[in-house]
Amino acid sequence: TLTSPNGKEREIELDLLGDYQRHNLVTVMAAVDKLSACSRFTITESAASQALRNVTRNTGLKGRWQILSQKPLIVCDTGHNPHGFKHVANQIARQKYNKLYVVLGMVNDKDIRGVLALLPQDATYYFTKASVNRALDEHEVQRLANEAGLKGDTYPTVKEAFEAANANAQKDDFIFVGGSTFVVADLLTIHDNFRNSF
Repeated sequence: TLTSPNGKEREIELDLLGDYQRHNLVTVMAAVDKLSACSRFTITESAASQALRNVTRNTGLKGRWQILSQKPLIVCDTGHNPHGFKHVANQIARQKYNKLYVVLGMVNDKDIRGVLALLPQDATYYFTKASVNRALDEHEVQRLANEAGLKGDTYPTVKEAFEAANANAQKDDFIFVGGSTFVVADLLTIHDNFRNSF
């Protein structure tokens, strides 16, 4: 149930599973209410509900708490700053799993220490670098992560980091991939190319 800024309650079904997306729904529905109030626009409750149930298909938006596999649970999320990653970290904490493996890479112009401070210390980390110029070197990600009490090895590509995590994970484990939109994009390219291996 979503309560709009005008106090109106709605039952909303959203095909994006991340907590952050539910947070954004308040803004989306406020915009729908404003547009509906204009004489030039007609947006029915039914049309809005149908659009929200099909956001991924309608927009191609990927990487927002996107579940790629159930056994082991493999999830990627494009949260990349402390505000957004706080929601991701809370969602990770609510998952049930035996062991947690985190494939993590970041870009060099974000609040890296702020994100790292939110991550669980009881995970095994696979520090990596996305295939973009802005990507922070995996050894630097590891150094900063070690300062935050996070431990793991480095891998030069997202593919290698993910394959190492996937090789170690058992069916009751959880692999999270994130830290950067670009890391998620690299993973989804792997997933699209090798869908049957997930």
